[in-house]
Amino acid sequence: PELPPSVRVNLLAFQAQIRDDRRTFEKRHRWNAQAYLGGMYDSNVNFGVARDIVDIAGFPVRVLPLSQEISDYAVVLDAGALHTYNPGKSFQAGENTGYVIWQTQFNGYYRDYFDESEYDLGVVTLRTGPAWVVPQEWSASIGLQADQIWLGSEQLGLFLTVNPNFTWEIDETTQISAALSYTKRTYEDDIDIVREGDLYRGNLIYSKVFQQGLFGLNAGIGYSDFNAEEELFSFTGPEAFVGGNWNTWEQGTLYGSVGYRQFNFKGVNPLFGESRDDDEYRFIIGFRQLLSRTWALKTEYIYTNNKSTLGLFDFDRNQVAIGVQKAW
Repeated sequence: PELPPSVRVNLLAFQAQIRDDRRTFEKRHRWNAQAYLGGMYDSNVNFGVARDIVDIAGFPVRVLPLSQEISDYAVVLDAGALHTYNPGKSFQAGENTGYVIWQTQFNGYYRDYFDESEYDLGVVTLRTGPAWVVPQEWSASIGLQADQIWLGSEQLGLFLTVNPNFTWEIDETTQISAALSYTKRTYEDDIDIVREGDLYRGNLIYSKVFQQGLFGLNAGIGYSDFNAEEELFSFTGPEAFVGGNWNTWEQGTLYGSVGYRQFNFKGVNPLFGESRDDDEYRFIIGFRQLLSRTWALKTEYIYTNNKSTLGLFDFDRNQVAIGVQKAW
């Protein structure tokens, strides 16, 4: 009572924040889950999930030439769950108190094409690891991740990743994140052994919100270095993107992004007698409309354009998806 009014207000706000943080981290187990079911149109089914997973103009040949684009419709199912465990451990970070938690995430994705079933895509992901959180200051984590991938009815490969990252909250509206990752890629079929290798990636992301969350902006840069068993499939290259979201109407969000990736392949392509360099441009626009507290309608359009020094690899791709999402 003897404190000046301005000091008293700040002190009460500080005490309230401590109580909120304590309630948040007192829960030992927390679960979150989501599921998405929708339909998709894909104008270029046979391009595959990524250029270094399904490729051509080298050996082995797994798909048709990119000039022979195949279009199809698909049903998409995407579901996942996140478990956060709080062991009750805290630490001091300067004048602030931090908390140690352990997060485990499971996700399953399946894309079932109507006609081109040999290009059906399935991915099961399991990720786990510790995180250190200092509320309103910074957070860090180390994730161990396994991705099992199916193409058609066959297992394609298993990717194992370790991913440390750090996020610094500059203020309540701005944060910067830095992440590194190492991925070991292995494949089931002997024909794909030449594609096995080690992928190193690093990125830096800037995020900011404006007008009490009405607008959001994020931008990032990164670099990748993939070393495959066969140099033909090894590459390096930078990447960059900028995106944003806008809460345009009640319970509705419009979002979009523009991305660029460069692939400088290290080996000489045997069909052309020269190395291949690609520039990939990707444009995404979509919106999400809350139908209730836990249900949402989501639609998205993705356009990908790839320019290559080897003309066979020039392609574009249109993907349109719409579906409903449920959260728990």
